[in-house]
Amino acid sequence: MTIRELKEMIQAKMKTEDPDFGFFQPPTEVTQSRWLLPLSRTLESFIIDNNTTLDYKSIKRPLTVLFADDTQKKFNVDLTLRVTDIVSDIGERLGLKSAESFSLCRYRENGGHWRAPEWFVSMKPLHLQNFHDDILVFSERYHAQVDTFDPMQVHLFYVQCTKVILEEMCPCDRETAVKLCSWQAVASFGPSNASSIDPSLIVKSYQKDKKIY
Repeated sequence: MTIRELKEMIQAKMKTEDPDFGFFQPPTEVTQSRWLLPLSRTLESFIIDNNTTLDYKSIKRPLTVLFADDTQKKFNVDLTLRVTDIVSDIGERLGLKSAESFSLCRYRENGGHWRAPEWFVSMKPLHLQNFHDDILVFSERYHAQVDTFDPMQVHLFYVQCTKVILEEMCPCDRETAVKLCSWQAVASFGPSNASSIDPSLIVKSYQKDKKIY
């Protein structure tokens, strides 16, 4: 019997036709958790017998995704897909021209500080990577050339860089910090010169330091 035939038999008994349902085998002592796909394969090819427990459930579920600008969105994702395919799907819904440099990760808090991100393996599905109900982070992992004609990619890259510097996950020296702050000031307030800068915009401890403006 094929997986498709088993599915049709169950749907006939339940009097339902839901294309998004499938068979999921929980992990055992000898096998990892898995979805029984493709539907054309037989039960015998999966070494399924009368003592095997299978869950008949939806292959899709809501996934909460956090972005670098601290916004959260929920996406209904196909859990049978590899992480790279889920990322591409999310990128398409966001309007990204390309999501090749992005991936999914999660952060763990350690003593009030965020540790380095734990990246999911791109070529594996989430259920093989100890995923439960975590809030996942959609973040740039491979720092390729940013497409400056893609406003969403520029925005996500900018806020991610700002976040990792301010949270000291990516320390920088004083000179670099001054340059980054000056670019931020230009982006926020427009071009200016030293004589017209409002000192109140600068932290008090640095207001007398003329080297920074």
